[in-house]
Amino acid sequence: MIIQAQICGIVLVLVIMTLCLLQRKIDLRAQKLFRINLLIVLVSIVLDAYSIILIQRAEGVYGLHEYVVCKSYLMTLVIGAYTSFLYLTVELEAVSKKMQRIKRYAAVFGILGCLCIAVLPISFYLDESSAYTYGPSVNITYFFSITFITFNIVILIRCKGYIHHRRRIAGLVWMAIWIIAALIQLFHNELLLVGYASAIGVGILFMRLENPEGYLDRKTGLLNQQALCMYMQQNYARYGNFSMMVISMDDGSYADTPFEEKQRSKLTEMMSGYLDSMEKTVVFKNSGWEYTLLFREQNSMAEISEKILQRFRTPWNVEGKNVYMNIRLFQVPDCLVVPDIEKLLELTGLFVSDGKKYSSQSIMVMDQEWIEQVQTNVKIGQYIDEAIEEDRIQVFYQPIYSTRKGCFVSAEALVRIRNRDGSFMAPAQFIPVAEKNGAILQLGEIVFRKVCQLLQKENLKEKGIQYLEINLSAVQCVQLDLAERFIKIMEETKVDPAMINLEITESATVRSKEILLQNMEKLQAYGVSFSLDDFETGYSNLNYILELPVQIVKFDRKMTMSYFDSEKGKMIMEAAIHMIKAMQIHTVAEGVE
Repeated sequence: MIIQAQICGIVLVLVIMTLCLLQRKIDLRAQKLFRINLLIVLVSIVLDAYSIILIQRAEGVYGLHEYVVCKSYLMTLVIGAYTSFLYLTVELEAVSKKMQRIKRYAAVFGILGCLCIAVLPISFYLDESSAYTYGPSVNITYFFSITFITFNIVILIRCKGYIHHRRRIAGLVWMAIWIIAALIQLFHNELLLVGYASAIGVGILFMRLENPEGYLDRKTGLLNQQALCMYMQQNYARYGNFSMMVISMDDGSYADTPFEEKQRSKLTEMMSGYLDSMEKTVVFKNSGWEYTLLFREQNSMAEISEKILQRFRTPWNVEGKNVYMNIRLFQVPDCLVVPDIEKLLELTGLFVSDGKKYSSQSIMVMDQEWIEQVQTNVKIGQYIDEAIEEDRIQVFYQPIYSTRKGCFVSAEALVRIRNRDGSFMAPAQFIPVAEKNGAILQLGEIVFRKVCQLLQKENLKEKGIQYLEINLSAVQCVQLDLAERFIKIMEETKVDPAMINLEITESATVRSKEILLQNMEKLQAYGVSFSLDDFETGYSNLNYILELPVQIVKFDRKMTMSYFDSEKGKMIMEAAIHMIKAMQIHTVAEGVE
């Protein structure tokens, strides 16, 4: 019997089906359609082999049974071509409203093909070396199948911007194998290759796209980021609105008791198992200590959020150690607020990053107001770039008055962005944005250069100005080459470094004190002095004065006002000034105007 190719195809499909069954089931439409294709290919190859056996055994006397089996086999080829169309275009459901109408037309076309196969005559050929069918029924099968395959290829090529490149390439290879086998068999009926080619095609899809392990995080067994994107795309297309929550954890609670890798893995396994046991949600593992949960119903998210917070208020016992995990829950109640998957994930990442500065065991909600603020910040960021390119960055100088000398002795450089109409953008608008997107580095260098150019042009010492102050952002302070870049600018402009005083805020030391101190040491060795700005706000305490080599301490406006607002404020201010002056450090009070 000449069914070796069919037997090989059946074995290959059964192996793939076994691998699929042994792995965790994933509720993805693409995988459901793949399993349907797999089943149709198996049925098709079995019917192909069985039809050959029937033709050989009938020995020229063919009854209803042979006709039904042979025509059923031909119908599975058309049905398989149709389901391959559904599988390859599954990603288009989320981006094209026309797809539902196209799929209805494709279904009608497939049904028409099966009806034609059923009513058209079929003939049988048998000799010592081969057995096959031919005639109008077979020819119409080739027509409908090749039409579907050709349509698939056209869609994969024309819609490459909407179909993932891995699916597109694998789909094109699958269709190419199928159409080559069909054309060979069309002209050489004795070479029964279509069934085996179908098996090879689904094998390629399994290896490239549909291996369940490709959607799983290896350490936890949970669904990974690739599966998250697929799920979200499916939800956009099929269910409309859905909710999402990101759980972010930090392990600072046991920083004093370092964990071994085995213990960390055990803790991850315990937490992942707990989250995976939740009902009414699908859990995905992000990188690090983060998880994403998707919900069909917003009420489910609220219910599960409370359960998670309650569980994490109690410790996790890991090999005899009680470990408390600090967590924050970031909720997106309505994912349709951003009708684009990539943009939603990008915004969620920003939201999580921003929210990590808040206290643990809290819930934060990403709403329309926050999204609009982000969009505004993006526009401001673009405006900053344009202002830099068009040289609309200007520096104003706020004078500093000496109560001892009774005159102005210095000034603080303040950056401003001049609008095209001549007005100015408030620093409170663009400074926070520039610090987040990194533009503050370029702005800071522009301000430093403009101050140096002013010192080069004007002899300010003759006017009684002893130095000019320039603010350094926390972002600038942690740049390894900050000192080298500033020294290079001072050398280019031939500025006396004693005329430069750099202001640092206490928050700068939080980023990386080691890098900050290295930069300060290099610049001070060159002749630059430093001020500690906004003293007694944020992370303030007198230890900073001991740790940082500063020559001036500037009291924040709130601290200055407290001197006049309360007796306690006055006492604290006087005590601080006394201690600072005892260390031979000058003081400046802001907000006295």
